[in-house]
Amino acid sequence: MQDTFGVRFEAMLEARNLDYTRSVQGQILLTPVDEHRAGLVLVEGDMDFTPDEQQRFFSNLDTDFCMCTDAAYDAFRHRIIKPCVPEGTALLWRSDRVHANCKSDAGTDPTRAGIFVTWHPR
Repeated sequence: MQDTFGVRFEAMLEARNLDYTRSVQGQILLTPVDEHRAGLVLVEGDMDFTPDEQQRFFSNLDTDFCMCTDAAYDAFRHRIIKPCVPEGTALLWRSDRVHANCKSDAGTDPTRAGIFVTWHPR
């Protein structure tokens, strides 16, 4: 790795254990989201999992996309939120937050349109 100001700055942030080195994901919604339409769901609250909880709650931990296990669904069920927002809204969240897609209710227009955005330091 090159010895540049950016590399040194990121190392300093990492050493201070700040959240600046986390990536951010987002959506700019082109269709509205209500309680019946397809949309994003997030788990609110503490995301600091012990190694044991990581093993119990997530599969595929060695990749950048983890699936929740049945134990995770049981643990998170009461903490799931679905932002219901008008079209044109930008939703941003830290990528280490537990998040997923939610299908539309039966009989509801399943159309979901948006522009996905991501920022990460490297």
